[in-house]
Amino acid sequence: MSCCPPGAEPYLAADHLDRGTVGEVEGVGYYKVGQGSIGLLLLPDIWGWNGGRTRAIADELSLKGGLAVWIPKLLESYEGGRTVMVSLQLSTWPSDEAR
Repeated sequence: MSCCPPGAEPYLAADHLDRGTVGEVEGVGYYKVGQGSIGLLLLPDIWGWNGGRTRAIADELSLKGGLAVWIPKLLESYEGGRTVMVSLQLSTWPSDEAR
């Protein structure tokens, strides 16, 4: 079963070098790039946090806007091919000052 209608664009592989880092807080993975007092939570599309241009967009927003950009890993795949949404509580994520 496909997620998208016939004729829709397929998965777009990432083709850039990430400028950020991958981490995990309380079992939830994330990609974070940049620093600053202003942050942006960028939610990935159906292809996920490493699909297509998601990280490239985060890198560009961070560079041009002077922002800390976070992309949470919202979907997890489990054995049996089931995909579920991850629960996250942003108030528990570490701040830049805590690192």
